Amino acid sequence: MNAGEFRESFSIAAAHAALPGHFPGRPVVPGVVLLDRVAAALERWRGARIAGLPQVKFLRPLLPGQEAELLLEDDGKSIRFHIPHTPPDWAAAVAFGHFDEERIALPGGQLRFVALHGIDADAREKLRVWLARVSRAVLSAYGRLPLPDVQVLMIPVTSHHGEAIVFGQSVRGQGNALHLLVDPSRPAAEFDKAWVAAHELSHLMHPYLGDRGSWLAEGLATYYQNVLRARSGLLTPAQAWDRLHEGFTDAASKPDGDETLEQAAANMHASHAFRRVYWAGAAYWLTVDRDLRRDSNGQLSMELALSRFRDCCLPAYADWRPEDFVARLDALLGVQTFSSRYREFAAMKRFPDWRKLYAELGIRDQGSRLGFDAHARDARWRDAIMAPPSSDDSHTR
Repeated sequence: MNAGEFRESFSIAAAHAALPGHFPGRPVVPGVVLLDRVAAALERWRGARIAGLPQVKFLRPLLPGQEAELLLEDDGKSIRFHIPHTPPDWAAAVAFGHFDEERIALPGGQLRFVALHGIDADAREKLRVWLARVSRAVLSAYGRLPLPDVQVLMIPVTSHHGEAIVFGQSVRGQGNALHLLVDPSRPAAEFDKAWVAAHELSHLMHPYLGDRGSWLAEGLATYYQNVLRARSGLLTPAQAWDRLHEGFTDAASKPDGDETLEQAAANMHASHAFRRVYWAGAAYWLTVDRDLRRDSNGQLSMELALSRFRDCCLPAYADWRPEDFVARLDALLGVQTFSSRYREFAAMKRFPDWRKLYAELGIRDQGSRLGFDAHARDARWRDAIMAPPSSDDSHTR
């Protein structure tokens, strides 16, 4: 978001006094109620009142309880407002039938767990217990779910390669959801080892960034699928650093092309440059995480920025430009770290120099295992990145 923009998410409660008569039996939020929200937002943002409304169009109804996002834009001459609907090209999926839903209450919200037919009672309980356990990994970022209400839909499949989780996808829009294709016959221990759920849960921390920003989005989820599992005890810190090492090594071994990282991300589904996009993005977030901690002597972190972004800007019902997202994270911390590193990484035509970063963190490749130097320049921040959260962590400040 730039200085000429103001965004906020809102919904109008079904108990609002204006709804019973507008219209009986099929309530729709009146336009005057929406304009009242616009006026209140303008006063909070600029301390100003509406002097006039030259043109207002209501293109579609807003229903009671439906989430919406208000956008105010100042071009220097006038202030325009827009309440966008979910972009029509966002992916969606629908399951028809009668399903039992179990609600898993967590700090900051709830997960609504649904298992489709084909998962028996014993397997369902195994999956419910596992979901409750793995969902606590995402809490190790800043202590709360990123979104207040998320449906987790588990679809039974038969794995032909022994995976407990065959595929996962996060879905945004008027309802936020995770779709997981699971093999319910696999033992519980294999679900604990799988990274997919932690990856998809991490996607809930950011808005939709479009194809051009997919390296930021997938990089965040790829980085956190390892870091958050270490913080929550599903991996050891050494195992998490090793998984990052393996991913960086594999992605860096692919031939460099002529495209920048941003171009590769925009064309990822045509070029299949998935490993470069995901793991170069993970290197960006590791670099930023280290930079913030080191430059502030441990007072700032990416978790603090993401926690504040949750409070100001999530849920998001419109896509964000990636440069606006990182600029907003910078503004929330009063730094330029996210944006300066964003410009650097987006323009790269080669894979990031992750080996230099690992060396500064005091992580050495010793062949069969990694070694950790307690006296390295950034050893303190290496340990802090993987450490379990405590009650006095920076995200609570």
